[in-house]
Amino acid sequence: MKDGEFPGAPPHPSLVEKDPAVIKNVDERVLYEKESQQWVFERKEEEHTVEYVYNFIVQQWVPRPDLQSQKENDESVNKQEIKKVKKEKIQAMKDEIQRLRNAEKSSAPSTSGVFVSKLPSDVTSDELFEIFSKYGVIAEDFKTNRPRIKLYYDQGQFKNEALVIYHNKESVYLAIDMLDNSKIRSSKESEPIKVEPAAFSEERDSEKAPSRVLTAEEKQLLHKKKEMLKQKVSSWDDEDPSAVAGRAEQIRQRIWKKSLVIENMFRVEELKNDKYLESDIIEDIKSECDKYGIGSSVTKVSFFDVERVVVVRFDSIEAASQCRSAFDGRYYDGLKIHAREYAGEKFSSNHKIIGRNEP
Repeated sequence: MKDGEFPGAPPHPSLVEKDPAVIKNVDERVLYEKESQQWVFERKEEEHTVEYVYNFIVQQWVPRPDLQSQKENDESVNKQEIKKVKKEKIQAMKDEIQRLRNAEKSSAPSTSGVFVSKLPSDVTSDELFEIFSKYGVIAEDFKTNRPRIKLYYDQGQFKNEALVIYHNKESVYLAIDMLDNSKIRSSKESEPIKVEPAAFSEERDSEKAPSRVLTAEEKQLLHKKKEMLKQKVSSWDDEDPSAVAGRAEQIRQRIWKKSLVIENMFRVEELKNDKYLESDIIEDIKSECDKYGIGSSVTKVSFFDVERVVVVRFDSIEAASQCRSAFDGRYYDGLKIHAREYAGEKFSSNHKIIGRNEP
């Protein structure tokens, strides 16, 4: 058997996917199987016809395994794959448990206050109370009985900044998730406000109770105020479950809308074998977003080879929506991609898992 009797090397299946027309230039004795993505060549040897497939790893034509050998090989591969999947699932569960533990530690608020900036020049404490009290009980000042909301001024000029102190630290991130980068007024002239954890010293910025010994009357008044505050917290926590669920769903939707799922942007084998492919795709995504002025809005890009998706996280809903319009239905490296809004599902790869509530 001489090498010259075999056809030359056919084009790689990835090239066929990009441009099916390349098949026209291949030796007419060679057939391309689309389902298996293999090139097949039949060759007569003595009284039998032998099928060969082109192996791109060894770069030569090799005999196609018979059905029985292929079946036995598939069964062996399936058993190994099942063991591998089991190990991956166990490891994934361990990784998820550890991730949740780490997230719980890192997400614990270190402050009970939020710092608000970019406020309207005519905003009032009462207006802020009405807005921010939707997400938790606002603490009260011991001396004035007023909500602990402080507007910042510089030589009499309002700085468009404020401090809001909650009774519970958990309310901080709830307020941030719902109000950060949102408009508190419906007018077109109003700008989105900025809401972030307050970085301040409790000893310096909080209003202290008098250091002198309290009278019996003052102690009774203080006790009464504490009981009233407890009732407020209890009533806020025990409100209609449907209302609480609705608010939680709003928060989830707002977070999810900042993430974009791009399907079919890469081939699994190429991603596995090309160590530069991830960085190339990330660079291409940011470069395309730069055309629309939203490249700097990309905060994270994650790859999940099991589902063949790329998840792109933005710092705003508007940027994610604009990117979706730009990417959906276009072609990338010969693949037609689909871009959609993240819907809370889980994606996985060898060592990364995306949780339901954090894309």
